[in-house]
Amino acid sequence: YKTMMLSNGLRVLLVSDKFQKDSAAAALSVGGAGQFSDPSSLPGLAHLCEHMILSARATKSRRAPQDFEDWLSAHDGASNG
Repeated sequence: YKTMMLSNGLRVLLVSDKFQKDSAAAALSVGGAGQFSDPSSLPGLAHLCEHMILSARATKSRRAPQDFEDWLSAHDGASNG
């Protein structure tokens, strides 16, 4: 494990597994975003944005929204969907 801060202030955690040379993964955790950061005048805004993004993706690729969840699960990912 190695932590570092990029020039834009983003803190990152690098993880290396010497036994997994042919694979890679990435994850993103954004602090200060999501339902707990919704403006008081717009409760549910983060959730709406999440659905709009997934809906646009489904429309663009002509796939059902469940395809994203299936793909994510097949690649050992998870979502709050």
